[in-house]
Amino acid sequence: MDNLWGEIGATAGEIYTNFVKSEKPVSIETVREKIKRKDLVEMAIGWLAREGKIQVNKDSKNMTVKIKV
Repeated sequence: MDNLWGEIGATAGEIYTNFVKSEKPVSIETVREKIKRKDLVEMAIGWLAREGKIQVNKDSKNMTVKIKV
C-alpha cells in the first residue's frame, strides 16, 4: 500500500508537469493519453485537487482539468 501512495504522487507530479503550461482546460481523456499510469489518473487528479493545484470542471458531457498557477 505504501508503494501505491508513491505511485499516485508520482502520477500527480507527471500530470502537473505535463499540463502546467496549458492555458485551456484539458479533458480527462487527453490527460490519460499523455500519462504512463492510466489506471491512476483519477486518483492523481484527486490528489492535486486536494492540494488546491488543479481545477476540475464537469458539464453534462465532459470533465476537464486545469492546473492552477
